[in-house]
Amino acid sequence: NQILEEKYKLSLEDNSSLSIQILENEEDLQEIMKKYKNSVSSISTDQIALEDQAMTIIDLEKDNETLKEEICNLLNKICESEANKETSDQKSLQLKVTELEHKVELEEITKNRMKTQIGRLRETVEKIDKEAEELRLKSQIDQEKKRKLLNQLRDLNEDYISLQGKEVH
Repeated sequence: NQILEEKYKLSLEDNSSLSIQILENEEDLQEIMKKYKNSVSSISTDQIALEDQAMTIIDLEKDNETLKEEICNLLNKICESEANKETSDQKSLQLKVTELEHKVELEEITKNRMKTQIGRLRETVEKIDKEAEELRLKSQIDQEKKRKLLNQLRDLNEDYISLQGKEVH
C-alpha cells in the first residue's frame, strides 16, 4: 500500500512536471511561429523591393539606349554642320552631345549602384529563407516533442487511474 502511495506521488510529480514542460513547449512553439511569420513577411517585402528595383534597372537601360541614340543623332548633325561650316550650331550640338554623354555616365553609375543593391538584397533574402527553414524545422521538432510528451502524459494518467482502481480493491 505504501509502495502504491509512493508510485502515486511519483506519478503526480511526473504529471505536474510534464504539464509544465508542455506549457513551456507550447510557448516556445508560439514564439517560433511568430518568428516564422515575421520572416515570411520580411521575405515578401524584400521580394517586392527586388522587383521594383529590377523594373527601375530595365527603365534605366531603356533610357540609356534612348540617350545613346540621341548621341548618335547629334553626332550625325555635327558632321552635317561641319560640312556646311555652321560653327555656331556645331558648338551648340557639341555641348548637347557632351551633356548627353554626362547623362549616360550618370545613368551607368546609377545602374551599377542598383545592381549592387539588388545583389545585397538577394543575399538578405537567401539568409532570411535559410532562417525561415531553420525555424520551420525547429517548429517540427518541437511539435514532435510535444506529441511525445502528450503521449507520456496520457500513459501516466492511465497508470494513475489503474493504480487508483487497484487501491479501491
